[in-house]
Amino acid sequence: MLKTILSIFTILISLTLIGQPDSLTEPPLFRDQTIIREDPPRFVSNSTYFLETDDFKIKIKCPTKVIIDSLDYIDQKTYQCEKGDVTLTIIQTTYDNGMYHSDSLKTLEFDLDYTQRKFIEGDEVKVIGTMARSIKGYPGKEFRYEYWLEDKITFRRVYIVKNTLYELYYEAPKNRKFHNEIDDFFDSFTLSNIENNPKFYLNMPSEEELKNLPYTANFYGKTIKKVEVGESFLGKSAMIVQGNEIRDKDNSGIISLMILYTNFPINITEINKKRIIDEQTKSLINIFPDTKILKNEYDNKGRKKTMFTYKIGGIESVIEERITFFQDNTMYLIMSLQRANQPKDKRIDQFFESFKLID
Repeated sequence: MLKTILSIFTILISLTLIGQPDSLTEPPLFRDQTIIREDPPRFVSNSTYFLETDDFKIKIKCPTKVIIDSLDYIDQKTYQCEKGDVTLTIIQTTYDNGMYHSDSLKTLEFDLDYTQRKFIEGDEVKVIGTMARSIKGYPGKEFRYEYWLEDKITFRRVYIVKNTLYELYYEAPKNRKFHNEIDDFFDSFTLSNIENNPKFYLNMPSEEELKNLPYTANFYGKTIKKVEVGESFLGKSAMIVQGNEIRDKDNSGIISLMILYTNFPINITEINKKRIIDEQTKSLINIFPDTKILKNEYDNKGRKKTMFTYKIGGIESVIEERITFFQDNTMYLIMSLQRANQPKDKRIDQFFESFKLID
């Protein structure tokens, strides 16, 4: 799992909210047939539990209450945990009439966007980012909202798995430092008793490719590899992300060191390579409107070097550095993130210098 910072650096993301087709019908509201019961998760430690059902498993902060709703062809279960000022929610809705289905590729983006559109119609929140997601080859999406008036921020991740819609919510005050546990919650979600999607949402890297990446670099500690889903004018693509979430645990100011590795079509043109690299900057500015570009140049190897500053959650200033380049049809993005209010740690430059392609 790469934490929240990794998620916001998913590149080539489509940040445009999908409009509602006139020909599609909104799902009906549920009748009030609610049953509430306590359903304590399996205890792991003083602050960690695992909620396990027949269909999924997820790491959570406390025991949950369960709300069951039904309406003819719809069955819904809501699991909710409130721990201090943080609320974690998992909603599982099964549609027996096929209203939602992962095979319905023509309406997939509409379906993924449905609930967030309803959420923002009340003009209580602004969307601060959207990202494509995938689990076992099934489609998903992540949305981030900030409330206009309340001191609250909400992260929502959804998946459509066959005829079941899963919605994961994390809600907390804006000033919780980096919301370090968001992706720890989201990325602990796993499906039970279900095979990989035979109609993959996109082509994912093989296990062999994931294990044997064509580069070396010194991340200064244990690394985590993860596959992210990106989207650009060429369509959806999978990228392998390797990183060390230092998270300033050593008071160095370093938050993370990461490398993203993405294969594009073998016949990609030089013009499209440049457009893809340029999209990264646009995506970051769309996510963080207060972004300021501190550096934007090419080095003597033809690699683009950029540096930005912006605020996470509108609160904490950070500095991000990137080196981006193509090798044939493969794009590499080497990046670091650090707190803006601390001196630059020498390991950041050493990390960039340590990157080497394997011949």
